[in-house]
Amino acid sequence: NVESDLHKFVDLRILKDMDDNGKYELRHDALAAKIYEQISLVEKQMLEVRQFLINRYNDFEKRNTLLQEADLQYMAPYESKLFLSNEQKQFIEKSKRYIRKKRNRRRNIAFGAGLVLILILSGFSLFAIKQRNEALAQTIIAEQKTQEAINQKELAERSNELAMNASRQALVAKSFAEMQSKIAGEQKKLAQEQELLAKLESENAITQQNIALQQKDIAEQNSREAVLQKQKADSAKSEANRLRLLTLSQAIAFQSMQSIEDKQLSALLACESYILAEANGGNTQDPELYAALYQNLRKMNPGFQSIVIRSKGEIKSIGVSNSGKNIMALNSDGLLASYSGEDYSLQNTFHISANQPALNTGYLSPNGKFSVSAYEDNSIVFFNAEKNTTSPRLAAHTGLVRAAAFSSDGNSFATGGRDSIVIIWNANTFQKKIHFDSRIKALGMNAANNTIAVGCEDGRMYLLNISSGEKKMIANNSPARIQSVAFSSVGNYVALGCSNGIVSVFNSNGGLVKTITDNTSSIDFIAIDENLKSLVSVSANKVIRVYNPADLSLKPIVIKDIMLTAVSLALSPDGKIFVGCADNAIRKFDVITGHLENLLLNAITRNLTTEEWNTYVGSDEPYKKIKPDLP
Repeated sequence: NVESDLHKFVDLRILKDMDDNGKYELRHDALAAKIYEQISLVEKQMLEVRQFLINRYNDFEKRNTLLQEADLQYMAPYESKLFLSNEQKQFIEKSKRYIRKKRNRRRNIAFGAGLVLILILSGFSLFAIKQRNEALAQTIIAEQKTQEAINQKELAERSNELAMNASRQALVAKSFAEMQSKIAGEQKKLAQEQELLAKLESENAITQQNIALQQKDIAEQNSREAVLQKQKADSAKSEANRLRLLTLSQAIAFQSMQSIEDKQLSALLACESYILAEANGGNTQDPELYAALYQNLRKMNPGFQSIVIRSKGEIKSIGVSNSGKNIMALNSDGLLASYSGEDYSLQNTFHISANQPALNTGYLSPNGKFSVSAYEDNSIVFFNAEKNTTSPRLAAHTGLVRAAAFSSDGNSFATGGRDSIVIIWNANTFQKKIHFDSRIKALGMNAANNTIAVGCEDGRMYLLNISSGEKKMIANNSPARIQSVAFSSVGNYVALGCSNGIVSVFNSNGGLVKTITDNTSSIDFIAIDENLKSLVSVSANKVIRVYNPADLSLKPIVIKDIMLTAVSLALSPDGKIFVGCADNAIRKFDVITGHLENLLLNAITRNLTTEEWNTYVGSDEPYKKIKPDLP
């Protein structure tokens, strides 16, 4: 039965005795032994190898000990048949790499030791060969020394014999030498006398040579002075002739403005006046010369007039593009008109005050690209004509805006007004607010876009650092008001115009260059361009004056043809002045006399006759044609 079978298995040590729970349990070790007896020898060996590997891997995890070369050789036949984990495979591979490195290291050490041994043995061999060669060389040297000693002995014997002969000869020579010494003493005395005489003659020759050199230097100096005096005389003569011709130029200019019925003759004289001034280094921007050319242009062409544009609305501000190809005019109705710089025809119109009341004041950048429109509610609108973009209403002032200044790129601008505040704007966003002691009347920004000139109604002018907000007062013309300020195109100068007619010019750091007092009326507008050598002022008495900022001692060009009150001023890069007036017209005046001379030459149809030349220019000057292409 079952119970007897169970007891049989217990006796055979396959099962353990029944436990307290009445259960029998297999004896795994006995069962495993029975199974082990049944497997093949190869399988037993594989089990042993596997158990060996497991034991060695456990040692590796505990003590980091790798398999030895003998261990790997023992496992090699069974390695491919064993089922190994990744960790065990990595353990075997790491052991193999270590054995290879160890074997290579032993090989390298053995190779190095052999190489060192070879080098040492080679060194000994070379040393032995060297010693043998040195011994042979010493033997040869010894034999040579012995032969030399024999030769020296024979030489000494011959020398002794020669010495005895020399002794006998010396006695003879002594007697001869005593006689020669006596003769030499006499010769020496004679030579000393000759040397003294030669020395005296040499000193005399040197003295004569020095005298000759001095005479030569004096002669050369006199020659140089003569050449210099001739050059000075020639230069003085040339300068006198130059000044004479410049005086002649002034005289001819004056004659050309007299009542000469022949318009061609008058125009020819004006051109000759300019030619003489230009050829002789004169001031081609001389006011008399300008007046002669300008008046003769008007005389030659009755249709010649200054008005080039008539706007449809009240002009608030004008500007000229950097290329001079466009003239921009901002009107009180919020229209920005673009006109051609060649024929002055209307090209485009921008309405920049949509949904806004009529503007109170308006300002254009000098290049006409940007504008600020100011309104009765103290708000402003910034317009970029280049991109045709309009900002929203910008409200930060508490008083009417009365001035604006623009950066060259239009990214930033400044406004100032009756609230005595200057506000810096960037990308149509309020940046900072700077307070002053008086109302702001005029603003200008330099070419570097880092400084603003601020003119106030109390007569003070400041340079304002945009970045730091620092103010530097450079002028105080109180009680007069600052009416206008402007930086030059490059930024070397900044100029201000006052209500008492004073124009002050400063350098870029605020140092005073010149105060001009020849105006009698308020300087409402001012512009300056050092490249054109032009500083333009427009006064309330309708007079335009053009100064040379490089030499403010020169008389200015004076233009009195605007007739009506000026409301804006722009100076183009090619030397043209554009003035917006109260009659809604824009007038143009070219202040470059060379331009006027070209226009006048184009209208001339003949040359001076010889008689006319002798009468007005003078027979002292060789006759020449003013227009070589005409008879």
